[in-house]
Amino acid sequence: MADPRFDYPTAASHTSSLVFVQGGQLWKDAVSIAPNQIIAVTMGGSPMVDNLGDSEIIHPFTARFKSSSVTEADYDDVKTFVDETVQWALNTFQWTDHNGTVRTVRIWNGKTSWPEFTYDLLQFAFLLREE
Repeated sequence: MADPRFDYPTAASHTSSLVFVQGGQLWKDAVSIAPNQIIAVTMGGSPMVDNLGDSEIIHPFTARFKSSSVTEADYDDVKTFVDETVQWALNTFQWTDHNGTVRTVRIWNGKTSWPEFTYDLLQFAFLLREE
């Protein structure tokens, strides 16, 4: 099991990284696949489908991180990575999941809250859209 990580611009040659220590990612997340289609029914009742390209694959990623830490990803690190490095959905980055699989993704949700998880931990839930 690898530590989940975000690397910008790529895992092989990153200029900025976030590493979530073992157990940092929560396990309730399920991948979703959405067709890139317009689906309707004609006035006569026949299906009318317009395929607009590949399906959209979304990986929810819920993790926890320190409020403040010198050795682990903390609030300032996550905020800088999201706001300044990848600028939310603007730039893609590479996400290495707990199995070591590397995917090119972008953050696909807008506003998100970062509630307290425990005394010194915060939690966030991002939607990572696979490119």
